[in-house]
Amino acid sequence: MIAKKANFLGRCAVVGGLAVALVASACSSSGGKGTAGKSGANAPIVIGGAAATTGQVYNEPELQAGLEAAVSSINAAGGVNGHPLQLKFCDTQFNANKEISCARQLVADKVAATFMPEFLADASGSAYKVLDQAKIPQIGTSGSLPSSLKDPYSYPTSSGLPGWFYGNMAALIAAGSRKFSVIDAAGQPSAQFASELEIQALKLAGITDVTHVTWDPASDPTGDAAAAKAVSSGADGIGLAMATQLMPRIIKGVKQAGYKGRIATVSSIFPRSLITQLGAAADGIYVVSQIGFLTDAKNSGVARYLADLKKYKPGSEPLDIGLYSWSAVQLFAAAARTQRLATFAPSSIKQALDSLSSPVDIGSVAPWAVAGRTSPFPDYPRVVNPTVQIGVVKGGVVVPDGKGFVNPIDLLTKQPAG
Repeated sequence: MIAKKANFLGRCAVVGGLAVALVASACSSSGGKGTAGKSGANAPIVIGGAAATTGQVYNEPELQAGLEAAVSSINAAGGVNGHPLQLKFCDTQFNANKEISCARQLVADKVAATFMPEFLADASGSAYKVLDQAKIPQIGTSGSLPSSLKDPYSYPTSSGLPGWFYGNMAALIAAGSRKFSVIDAAGQPSAQFASELEIQALKLAGITDVTHVTWDPASDPTGDAAAAKAVSSGADGIGLAMATQLMPRIIKGVKQAGYKGRIATVSSIFPRSLITQLGAAADGIYVVSQIGFLTDAKNSGVARYLADLKKYKPGSEPLDIGLYSWSAVQLFAAAARTQRLATFAPSSIKQALDSLSSPVDIGSVAPWAVAGRTSPFPDYPRVVNPTVQIGVVKGGVVVPDGKGFVNPIDLLTKQPAG
């Protein structure tokens, strides 16, 4: 595997160098056989998924494994309101043209809904527009692309990009930091956008004195100059936003510059493999996640995901991306039960989700609903479940802070900034 989902920043960073070529279709099917929208007794519900599972630049087979584990587990328990699920999955190969092809294939397959479709080689959202035109709901999107936080057919699992990076600053302020630097990387628009979100979050908390450092690895290979600038500001809180592969250099740099304050970043760019690589240097770093931490033994949803993966997809590595996709299917099943959904056409599913006012709780994400909720981010109206979890690395493991899912906006506005 060349790269892990752990990182939306890393994914976006490689898009510019991707050679696009139209390749043959590669769709797979698992679960029961049937047709989307059938409402007869035991008629299967055809659902869709898409992601790069074999891409040469980037791949995430764990996403497919999470979907398949959820489908198998739900079907073993009797399906969704008595209907088994049938998954149609398409490998995008992290190729912009192939993403369009996969979206069109899912439409041709007449899927009732898609679950965490990852069309990331083309950040413009063209493939999602294909699904929109067919009025197919996209459930459990991670919010890695700003467009997905505006799309009326998108149902994010949680708070997406704003939640992650507002959460970064909320974690630091809650821990006692009062003066801040944010560090991103040159040539990574997604990283610089993340830093802008962090600066906006600090303004919400009444903090405007922020040192913004953009590190250019080409002219500063070790990151020492960027680190020194961030540390010399007198910051006692540093937020990091850059591709995973750059993190070790900048973390080493700030520590060598004598920094003794707090560091925060998001789970999507700070995977377990990086924590292991950093060793003791990772200890004390705050980590913000939209979903439960895989290391949280007390989280019932995480425990179910790990058990399903072991039972139905043995040998597949437990990763955040798998928990995201597993959670997407589980959210749908829980919402369908709550709404007593009997007809599974795309329009029926969208209507059921849009009218879901009683939160469903699957454990791995915060209690989730749609109706009657307004996003705290005016530019991103689909963020109606704006929650994160906060943890800190101790002994090479992310330890949750014990407060469960929290709204970073609440933390920022209620914590004293002075």
